[in-house]
Amino acid sequence: MLKKIAAVSMLAITVSQSPATASDFKRVKAKSDFANIFVDRKGVASWGWVTSQSDGTIVGKVNGERASGSWEWKNGFWCRTISWGSTEMPYDCQAVFHKNGTGVFIRNKGQGEQTVVKLQ
Repeated sequence: MLKKIAAVSMLAITVSQSPATASDFKRVKAKSDFANIFVDRKGVASWGWVTSQSDGTIVGKVNGERASGSWEWKNGFWCRTISWGSTEMPYDCQAVFHKNGTGVFIRNKGQGEQTVVKLQ
């Protein structure tokens, strides 16, 4: 149960304990910039990894379980649905930031929990 709560908070994605904060990063505002930086690259964290693919799907592994979903760029936010195992996350639009191969995703249009991923 504890793993599921952590995973929900995270994809959510999970709240990272990293010292990185969005204020240290540049906001990604355009879909083309998001595509150039994030699309078809793994975003890796302690809970696993996810990839936003160029066809609008999401694939990955969260807490050892296969993850899948879809994403779109809407009004300057990365919006997604995703599920893994029996966990289904609701549609959420997130503010996206980037710096030196690290991404920060902040839920609820930049008002929620943050997720930090290293890009591969």
